[in-house]
Amino acid sequence: MMKVSVSRFANNPLLTPGDLAPSRPDFEVTCVLNPGAFRFGGRIGLLLRVAERPVPEPGFLATPILTENGAVSVIRVREDDPGISSSSSRSLVWNGRFLLTTMSHFLIAWSDDGVTFQKYEHNPVVCAPEGVDPANFRDPKLWREADGAFYFVCGASLSGDGAALLFASQDLHHWQYRGVLARSEGRFGTMWECPDLIPLGGRHMLCVSPMHCPAYRNVCLIGTFSREEGKLLNAQPVCPDEGPDYYAAQSFTDEAGRRVQLAWANGWDWMPAFRRWGVAEQGFWRGWFTLPRVVTAGADGLPRFSPHPQLEALREQAFRCEQAALTAPWTLPDTADTAWEILIELPAQQAGTLRLQVGDCFAMELAPSSRTLRAYAKDTAEQTMHDCGALQLPPDAPMQVRIFLDRCSAEIFADGQCLSANFFDISSQRPVSILPHDGAPQLRTLQAWQLR
Repeated sequence: MMKVSVSRFANNPLLTPGDLAPSRPDFEVTCVLNPGAFRFGGRIGLLLRVAERPVPEPGFLATPILTENGAVSVIRVREDDPGISSSSSRSLVWNGRFLLTTMSHFLIAWSDDGVTFQKYEHNPVVCAPEGVDPANFRDPKLWREADGAFYFVCGASLSGDGAALLFASQDLHHWQYRGVLARSEGRFGTMWECPDLIPLGGRHMLCVSPMHCPAYRNVCLIGTFSREEGKLLNAQPVCPDEGPDYYAAQSFTDEAGRRVQLAWANGWDWMPAFRRWGVAEQGFWRGWFTLPRVVTAGADGLPRFSPHPQLEALREQAFRCEQAALTAPWTLPDTADTAWEILIELPAQQAGTLRLQVGDCFAMELAPSSRTLRAYAKDTAEQTMHDCGALQLPPDAPMQVRIFLDRCSAEIFADGQCLSANFFDISSQRPVSILPHDGAPQLRTLQAWQLR
C-alpha cells in the first residue's frame, strides 16, 4: 500500500485578496477560494473563484443584486433598519429576503513551481453569463476531455432554482458558455454548490450540493452528457449518502484509475439538521473530510460506493467474535481516542436485530427481517438521541456492513450505500459494543480492527 504524508506548506497562503483586483472600481475583493488545479503546457494552473463586495460605507450593509434588465445594482441598507432579521459578513435577511453580500467571478493564475503564481493579465476569464445572478455563481470544477478540450461546471441559481452551468475552452483563457447543464426544476434547492461531473459506466453523474433543501445534503443526477447540447439528458436523481453530514462532494482519479470521492462532513448554519457541536465550537473548527470512497457503476447503472482499498493499511490489532449466534454483548477494549473498523456479515434470512452502541453518543440498528439499517447520534445541546438516517438493503441476500468509527464520526458502508454522521463525546471512556436485540442474530463474521 502507498503511504501518503500530508503537511501544510510553510509559506501559505499562495494568493490573498490583496493580490487581486476587483472587477469594478466600487468593489473590493474579500476572498479567493475553491481553486481547480491543473497542469498544462508544462506549467501548473489554478482556476479560482474570487468573491468581491461593494466597498463598505459606515452604518450600512450592502448587497449586489441582479436587476430585471440583467445589470448588477448595489442596495445599501442601514444597519439599524427594522427589516433586517439577521446579518453576517456573508449574508443578510432583509424584509424576508435572503441576500448575499458578495458576488463572484473566475480567474486564472499560473506557476512554474506550484508555489509562486502569476495572475493572467486578461483576468477575469469568466463572469456570470447574462441572466445569472453573480452573487450565486461559484465553485468551478475543471476537467479535460479526450479530444483536448477543457470544460468546467459551476454552481448557480436561476430565478431561485439551483443549477449547474457548463463552459468550454481550447486554451483555458477564452471560455464559451455552453448553457445550463442541469437545474433543480423546483426539486433540489435554490442554489447548487460544488458541482462535479464524472463518468459513470456509459453515462455521467453530476454531484451537487443544494442550498435550502431540507431533504438532501448532496444529490447525484445520473444521465447522458451531451457535449453538443451542453446538457445532462434524461437525468435520474439518487442520494450518495443517507446521513446528515456529507456535503460538497468532490472526486478525482487515483493512480489505479479508480474514481475516488471525498466530502465535507458537516453543514452550514442554514441547514435544518445543523448542530453547533460543543467540541467543534470550542476548538474553532467545523467538520473534516470523509474517508475516501470508490465510485463504480452497478448493474443497474446507478452508483455504488465502497471504502478505498488503501484504508486497509490503517488496520492494526484485530479482534474477532467467536459466537456463531450473537447471544451476549461483544464489547471492544476501547478508550475514547481509539478508531475502529468493524465488519459485520449476516446470512440472508433470519430474525432478530443487532445493535451497535458507541458509549451514549452513537448507535446503529441492523434489522435483517426488514433489511433496514438505521443510525442515531446524540445531540450534545439537547442531550437526546436523534435519527441520523437509514439504508434499505436488498432482499434475499447476505448482509455485509463496514463501519468506521473515530472520536467524532461514523461512516457506514452497506451494499454500495453510505451513511455518514458526526457525533461528539467528551467522556474519557467510550465503550463500543455489539448487542443482540429481539433474538440472537446468526453471524457469518463479526470482526474489528484498531486503526492507526
